[in-house]
Amino acid sequence: QLGAMKLALGMTKPDYLFVPPTQTKGKAYAQMIDAAEKQGTQIVSAAPNMTFTLGRARVTFIGPARTQHTDSRDDGLTLRIDYGQTSVVVTGCITSNGEKEIVSSGAAAACDALIVSRGGTEAATCAEWVEAAKPKVALITGKNPANSVRIRLQKYGATVYAAKENGVMTLFSDGQKITVEP
Repeated sequence: QLGAMKLALGMTKPDYLFVPPTQTKGKAYAQMIDAAEKQGTQIVSAAPNMTFTLGRARVTFIGPARTQHTDSRDDGLTLRIDYGQTSVVVTGCITSNGEKEIVSSGAAAACDALIVSRGGTEAATCAEWVEAAKPKVALITGKNPANSVRIRLQKYGATVYAAKENGVMTLFSDGQKITVEP
């Protein structure tokens, strides 16, 4: 959501801004980069398998698996956060095609929690992705998630939480287990 990034940058003043290796270079992107540079934020082009630490957590970019997609949503960053023995995969706005590419690249691994792609629309969260991720918990953030996505996640054993029913959801990890507070 590039339009809100300029505001978010101003509020949080991060040291680093990770951007996909290929991103549509529109007006909103240019404004975001300009705002980041003006406040001294270092802009880093994220690449698959690039890893950094955030406190005691390890963050690894697992997507995009390749660059220059026909659908620019698949150029978005997908990351895995490992904390102790737990892991969370955050997919952002990628589509099923982007998910399948990550699975084919071998970067998709089982995780404890999955933040569902595209807010739970039918455009993502394909069977191949869910089967590879095998999440124990799945969070759907969209206002109108597809019922088929919920069914698919449950078929593979995930406990599904959706913003539509649960409101704001908070994911916690103590390094041994994941819990969700709706």
